[in-house]
Amino acid sequence: VYMSLKMGGSSLYIGESEGEYVGFLVLRLITDFHHKRVEIWAAYSATAQPLMKLFWPQIQGIAKEAQASKISFLSARNWDGGAKMLGFTPKQTVYEFNL
Repeated sequence: VYMSLKMGGSSLYIGESEGEYVGFLVLRLITDFHHKRVEIWAAYSATAQPLMKLFWPQIQGIAKEAQASKISFLSARNWDGGAKMLGFTPKQTVYEFNL
């Protein structure tokens, strides 16, 4: 992740809510054969608040600005409840959201 950030292959977003640090996201733009997608590569919540839910409108805006057609993330953990709540559908081990 560090090298990707340093080389410009991904972007770091620091989350704040009401002036307080709440965590961070690392996003990267992936260009596939048929489309672009924004991948949520890393996420950390410093509070009990679900970070992806808190910043979902901003993540969607970033993806739309990049002209991506999907938002995706991979996780070894079960995200079925939270991912489905945001509109993701499981694709093997990848969770995708169509824009």
